[in-house]
Amino acid sequence: MGFFDNFARSIGLRDENTITYSDCEQLYKNGNYKKAFERCLKFTMENEDPRVWTMLGEMYKTGKGCMVNPTESFNWMFKAASAGIPEAEYQIGKMFEGGFGTNRDPTEALMWITKAANHSYPEAAFELGDMYACGDRIKEDQKKAYHYYLIAAKAGNPQAECALGLIYYTDNASAANYYQAIKWFKKAAQHGMTDANYNLAQAYIQHRFPGRNLDEYIKNITIAANAGIDAAVMELGCAYFDGFGVPRNYAKALEWLENPILNNNVEALKKLGFMYEMGLGTEVNRDKAYEKYVQAANLGSSFAKYKLGSFMYSSGNKAEAFRWYRESADHAFPLAQARLAEMYYLGDGIAVDHQQSYLYAYFAARLGVPGFTDSIDKYKLGLSEVDISNIEKKVNKLLAPSIEDSVTE
Repeated sequence: MGFFDNFARSIGLRDENTITYSDCEQLYKNGNYKKAFERCLKFTMENEDPRVWTMLGEMYKTGKGCMVNPTESFNWMFKAASAGIPEAEYQIGKMFEGGFGTNRDPTEALMWITKAANHSYPEAAFELGDMYACGDRIKEDQKKAYHYYLIAAKAGNPQAECALGLIYYTDNASAANYYQAIKWFKKAAQHGMTDANYNLAQAYIQHRFPGRNLDEYIKNITIAANAGIDAAVMELGCAYFDGFGVPRNYAKALEWLENPILNNNVEALKKLGFMYEMGLGTEVNRDKAYEKYVQAANLGSSFAKYKLGSFMYSSGNKAEAFRWYRESADHAFPLAQARLAEMYYLGDGIAVDHQQSYLYAYFAARLGVPGFTDSIDKYKLGLSEVDISNIEKKVNKLLAPSIEDSVTE
């Protein structure tokens, strides 16, 4: 073997036996965890590098390249944290918090998470910001919440960026705050946080400092809806239903409102029932309309109960119609009050009862049903002044706390 062959062989042996942090890191990043684990352990025999200690702590914690060992994970991570590695400080805080490899100790947990946050570790700063914002395990302090959210946001943490946007958005005292909210929401959205797209949509729909921007509203609400945010799905369906920011398109409205994510959304079910009943964006389908109204009624919708009453009435089942109208009227739904007034007045599916007829007629008049204010005297038939006065007092008392909410339902 010649000189150059011997030299090449010696270089190869030296390279094989010399381990660097970069070797360990590259193996780990490439998913070769077993080799990375072996190299890290060898490396620690002759080198002091807290980055490798952190890597070992993580591998013992997750079982990558070795068996899960909480005690070893804690020991290596604690060694790295004590050397000032922010990631390790945060991990040790979480270990104390959950009792992984050590006893649970909330005080130690908070101390280490705070250390990591003060060393600008994004996850720690965001978590500490949340703690101060909500008063969770620590005294509420909105200024400190903002401080730590800002640290995390500047490091590119999308949750913190979104949280900062919300802080500025809710403080609407100035145009500057509004634009700061937009800025941080945009950053979070660019980092893939679709909740931020939803927040951007809400910002662009407001009559605030730059004015409404419906194009931006639709763009962002669509992104949020495609990501499965239920409120965004509902809003987009309503936008197509109403022609708000987009051309009215009942077929698209139906498509969005039929999304399974809205299966228990009473407003979506009410709209779907109406669309199937009237044939908006689809063929008229009374069976499907009835099905949607039943679902909405079971969720408490007085409008849906009224519609079910109308379905039963038109099919000749007046006893069932009366039941649904009564349930709707019990929640002060105006049209249900009107229907009951007529049914009691005419003896239509129920015995004539002038007191009940006037009770519901007066309800309907107070709730603004067209025609009832002008024709209210018709329903006073056979009633004394005392009867009329008592009924009106009863209705006024019942309506006083809830009339506004009832009309908008």
